[in-house]
Amino acid sequence: MQTMTEVSSPPWSIRTRRTVVVLVLVVVGIFAWRMADIWPPVVVSLVLAYLLNPLVGFFDRLIRLNRPGLRRLLATVLAFVVVFTLMVVLVLVLVPAIVDQMRQFGEGLPALAAQAERSLGDVLSRPVTIGSQTFVPLEVIHSLDPGNGDLSFDLAQVDLFAIAQDLLGPLTVPMLGALGSAVSGVLTTIFVLTMMFYLMKDGPFFITQIEGRFSTHYQQDVRLLFQRLGAVWNAYLRGQITLCVVMGTVVFLTATILGVRSPLVLGLLSGLLEFIPNLGPAMALLPAAAFALFFPSTTIPGLEGLFFMLVVIVTWTGLQNLEAIFLVPRIMGGNLDLHPFIVIVAVIGGASLAGALGVILAAPVVASLRVLGEYLMVKLFDQPRPHLSPHVAESEASHD
Repeated sequence: MQTMTEVSSPPWSIRTRRTVVVLVLVVVGIFAWRMADIWPPVVVSLVLAYLLNPLVGFFDRLIRLNRPGLRRLLATVLAFVVVFTLMVVLVLVLVPAIVDQMRQFGEGLPALAAQAERSLGDVLSRPVTIGSQTFVPLEVIHSLDPGNGDLSFDLAQVDLFAIAQDLLGPLTVPMLGALGSAVSGVLTTIFVLTMMFYLMKDGPFFITQIEGRFSTHYQQDVRLLFQRLGAVWNAYLRGQITLCVVMGTVVFLTATILGVRSPLVLGLLSGLLEFIPNLGPAMALLPAAAFALFFPSTTIPGLEGLFFMLVVIVTWTGLQNLEAIFLVPRIMGGNLDLHPFIVIVAVIGGASLAGALGVILAAPVVASLRVLGEYLMVKLFDQPRPHLSPHVAESEASHD
């Protein structure tokens, strides 16, 4: 079979090459835009496979076999088994506790609603003076109540079948839509797991193949870009998971000590919101402050109301500042190094483009674009070589 290296036509001119590159980029852009629905599961599988790759590498080194392909396959299967087992254990341990705390919170909602009603009634019962007119808002609301007629009716005159048809008819389409969404979700999960398996098994092979597609003059540049992009995503993804676990645990313990309602729920919520840079910790403060305002402390007698809410706000703010000063620099490193304004703009843009997934991945995507932009600036304007992190510099030195 004839190979592409045996093509006998003359080389393309610079103008032809540029035209072809522009056309290819346009076609790829149109294709990516038209296939926008498939990118979320692809991105999720890429991220999860990247996170589990160290576990696969650990099992790969642990298994004593002389066949690399079979060894990598067994390591991938073991990684799946370990992760699935851990998830089952976490579900069995955490879900009952979360359900119990949510039940306790639900049981307290009537008292919360009654207290809110009393507080609102007290506010509306106070006279309000506007100019020379004084009135009581609650009396004005009562005067607008139209319920003065006779509410009695004859049950025999009610067509229950027609009422049931009117109620259930509009629900038929949403129920079918929900069923279709459930089936689609199951299929998407299967596709994500399948893509994850192949990415975890053949990931190093893909990287080697991509590097080999470039000429020898650019292979070192491609290797450098992969190293720097890997440093960015490694710092963000694994760093965010570490911060999620640490801050979720700290918030759970703090809420338990202060006696805030549903400490486990608050801890999980705080950990999950860590994936929203800069805005997530502030959002995690709101439910804790609301619980403290409406429910007294379960551990400290007399701690309730507005003062309890202020204590929670000060405590949560202090925890967030300690995280920003001590934890983030040590866990995340300097690989992101993005200004908070840029991160917030990226989060808003990511939410509009890709929803929740865009919010979570906004910061590393912007940091990756910065890495690629630095490389383009070097090649376009002959600028000095961008500064390398110590990890990348040592890696390059070992290749040289």
